Amino acid sequence: LEYISEDFDGYSAAHSLDSDNKHVCLLQPCGWCHEDIAPVPLESIQGDVTEMSASMHVLVQRYVRPWTVGRGLGLSLMLNAGQLSSCKDEGIESVCFASVFISHSWGGNFTEFVKSITSKLDPKTVVWVCSLAIDQHCDLADALCSLDSC
Repeated sequence: LEYISEDFDGYSAAHSLDSDNKHVCLLQPCGWCHEDIAPVPLESIQGDVTEMSASMHVLVQRYVRPWTVGRGLGLSLMLNAGQLSSCKDEGIESVCFASVFISHSWGGNFTEFVKSITSKLDPKTVVWVCSLAIDQHCDLADALCSLDSC
C-alpha cells in the first residue's frame, strides 16, 4: 500500500481526534476528501483533542471501507485476485493462503507496522491481518464463524 503513503500521512497531519475518536479538521475550510467519515468541525468539539496518527483505525476508515463497500469481501481477497492473475505459474495456495497470522495494535502507527513486517518476512510470504482480511462492512461474529470466506 505504498501508493497511499503520502495521502495517509498528510490526512493524519491535517486532522486530530476528539474524545469519541471522531476526525477533527484542523484546516478551515478542510480540503481533504473524507470518504465515508463525518468529520467534526473544530469549533464544535467537546472534550480533549489528540493528535491523529496514521493508524490502522484511520487506514480502515479512509481506505479499506470505501474501497470494499458493497463487495462482500475484505481488501486482501480483493487484492489477491489481482495478484493471482499475475502469478499464473503458481497455485492459488502459494498466493492466497496465509502462512503467517499477524496480531497488531489498531492504535499503532501503520507505517511502522509495515516496516516491522517487511523487515522480517520474505516479500512472498502471505500474511493474514484481520483488518485487511475481514470484510469491514459485515457482522464480525458471522465473518469469524466462516474464516474460509475471508
